Amino acid sequence: PSDPSHAIASRQMRRWNGVLRFTLPSVTAVDEFLAASRLVVSATSFGGLRTSADRRARWGDAVPEGLLRLSAGIEDTDDLVADVLGALDSLH
Repeated sequence: PSDPSHAIASRQMRRWNGVLRFTLPSVTAVDEFLAASRLVVSATSFGGLRTSADRRARWGDAVPEGLLRLSAGIEDTDDLVADVLGALDSLH
């Protein structure tokens, strides 16, 4: 709600999208996260049924190396949350 675009988004969307972003400490951490996850796959674009992740820095975008965009798929919510949290917990 504190984001300047929140009011506009609230009027334009019935539901919020399933894309979120977070920044891990490094490229190595991103690789470890993806290797540890059973449900998240690396992707170059979103739109499929499976949960996918995209590391924008690999395309030369001016973002932190560990920035990861995650697009939620149709997996069971409890399974997906447990998988992502488990993959995050496994980072060294």
